[in-house]
Amino acid sequence: MDSEIFSIPTLSPVELHQRISSKSATSLELNLIDVRSPAEFALDNLPYSVNWPVLSNLEREQVGTLYKQNRFNARKLGARLIIQNIAEIIQNHLLDTPQNGQTVIYCWRGGKRSLSLATILKHIGFRVHLLDGGYKAWRKMVVTALNNLIPQFQFVVIAGLTGCGKTKILTQLKQLGEQVLDLESLAVHRSSVLGQYSHQRQPSQKKFENDLFMTLSQCNPQRLVFVESESHKVGALTVPHLLIKSMRLSPCLEIQVPFPVRVEHILLDYPYWQENPTELSHQIQKLVSICGMNRCQQWLQHIKDGEFDLLVQSLLKNHYDPRYHQSMGHNFAQYPHCERIPLPALDTENIQRVGNYLREKYQPSVRRQNDSTPMVVPGVVP
Repeated sequence: MDSEIFSIPTLSPVELHQRISSKSATSLELNLIDVRSPAEFALDNLPYSVNWPVLSNLEREQVGTLYKQNRFNARKLGARLIIQNIAEIIQNHLLDTPQNGQTVIYCWRGGKRSLSLATILKHIGFRVHLLDGGYKAWRKMVVTALNNLIPQFQFVVIAGLTGCGKTKILTQLKQLGEQVLDLESLAVHRSSVLGQYSHQRQPSQKKFENDLFMTLSQCNPQRLVFVESESHKVGALTVPHLLIKSMRLSPCLEIQVPFPVRVEHILLDYPYWQENPTELSHQIQKLVSICGMNRCQQWLQHIKDGEFDLLVQSLLKNHYDPRYHQSMGHNFAQYPHCERIPLPALDTENIQRVGNYLREKYQPSVRRQNDSTPMVVPGVVP
């Protein structure tokens, strides 16, 4: 056997990130294989990776338990299970796979699990690399890189009461080619007790930070980044301290929308709460410690009676709006002097005009980023 067959070249996490960032998912020409268990993969994984586990969740638990008792027997059991699973991987995924392209394999620490599959694939003839240090090294790089990346950026914070269309404006800015950091999209949550996405679970904290890192690493520090005003928690996830600190010191603007328009927008934007009144009632009960039993009982009655418009009006007046003013005034240093932009409606034309206005105001020259002189939004449709 060729003595070089067991010598598998490696890529560092930084080198792999550079490869991923320079290509789109469709033109990556890189097969990134995560051989960890499905449970490990679900918790977090590298961008564009696929999960071909060499040990199932149960098998990994069995080997780990035995390892504490007898390491030699655990290695024999692990070897048998891994070989069986690699045979299935070849059968299910590789029989029709061409030789071209490069394959990078990783496990938790770049150890036996990834080396086992890599050795066999190299012997077959595939171009194989290992991720040096495995997922653990990637995760360490992400944490360090985030702390280094965040201070390089200058943010513009888009603020406004609940239901004023901040996410719509961020989406429009992104379509215009502006740099946008949509924390709610990354967190799969709308940043409130009732902000859970329909039938979607939030990612893990590690996955959230991984996606945040990938987003920022593809932005240009010489250009501004638009971000929505957020608290340090988005659902169950925590926004990195350095990012929150930077956002709270950044220039901000406030979108002002008439109360009836906000109510209508929320009713249209949260249809799943009306479709799932039982779950909505469960979420309302979480507000008892904040809003009191009497107020929550009133909201629960609105749900029972199908009075969702009255529910939204009361939630805004008695919960969301007071907390918004308190939070913005306390946390965002430039909020008292920020520009207020009145928006009479949240239709496509108004959203487009505001997006164009913000793009013109903030991006032609970074020197204007701290200019608090009010500007008239041209052509806003009344």
